[in-house]
Amino acid sequence: MNGTNDLTPHLLESYRRIKERYKIIRNFPLRIRLSRLEDLRKVMFTRRKQGCSFLRLDEEEMALLWGQMQMYIAGGSLSIAGVHSIPSGIFAALRYNYILGVDKISPGGFRKASDIITQILFDKAIKDFCINPGETTVLLPWRAGLAFGSVAVRCGFCDFYHLGSKRNEDTLEIETWYEEPSPQMARGCFGKIVLADPMVASGNTTVDSLEHLIRWGFKPENIIVVCVIAAPEGVDHVLHNFPGVRILTGALDEGIDELGYIFPGLGDFGDQYCDGIVSANIKDWWVVSGILTKTAFEALCSRMGV
Repeated sequence: MNGTNDLTPHLLESYRRIKERYKIIRNFPLRIRLSRLEDLRKVMFTRRKQGCSFLRLDEEEMALLWGQMQMYIAGGSLSIAGVHSIPSGIFAALRYNYILGVDKISPGGFRKASDIITQILFDKAIKDFCINPGETTVLLPWRAGLAFGSVAVRCGFCDFYHLGSKRNEDTLEIETWYEEPSPQMARGCFGKIVLADPMVASGNTTVDSLEHLIRWGFKPENIIVVCVIAAPEGVDHVLHNFPGVRILTGALDEGIDELGYIFPGLGDFGDQYCDGIVSANIKDWWVVSGILTKTAFEALCSRMGV
């Protein structure tokens, strides 16, 4: 899990751009900032150019979003675990291959780093949001959300809601192909729920999951989104449309690029986490840890072609 020094110039340049953005809106009256941000929200995910799914925001637009991030943090709806909780070397293991364009970190190394980070995030969520794992449902959006499953079991969670969704890479819209409510949900129990999704980029996958939860009967104030990395576009998309929901993220990155990927980011989390996983690994999620039911196991194996 080495490579922090290799990544440092890339990350420092990103942090520098973020810092410079605050100067852009420093003298904007709050009323003007909020008005411009509202105008941006109307078009943010509809502006596209040929060959791309998303028109990257300019510096002033990003500055407006970053100003809003500070308001979310101050209001308690956004928490960032950050370097004080998560060692930088662990994050480097997730970012290394994607940012530097090499294959130095193995799939096993990626999964090991992911387990460390998700453990830290779950521990923090349990403490900060007064969660009782035995009475709380965990939504695992497939595939990437399954990265949280084994750690959730170790933390005492045992009630899992599965939602198989896929992002259309051309439109960024979400297509749902599998859904299985948890035992508590089947009994009509809709208390606290943790939505465990490693990446909040455009936020479309998270918003789709939240819409499912609201339809089932969960209240926004009882929903906690836990993610490894988020982008300000996605955070605003979620929190603006679902007041009361709270987000805990390991890192808040600079933004999203023309293809809807977080930058600096780490690429497609699901692809990297599931690389090399075979049916025996998935069967463990069913037989050993109880994350999956037999029906979910068969559906996931079929989807992943293993």
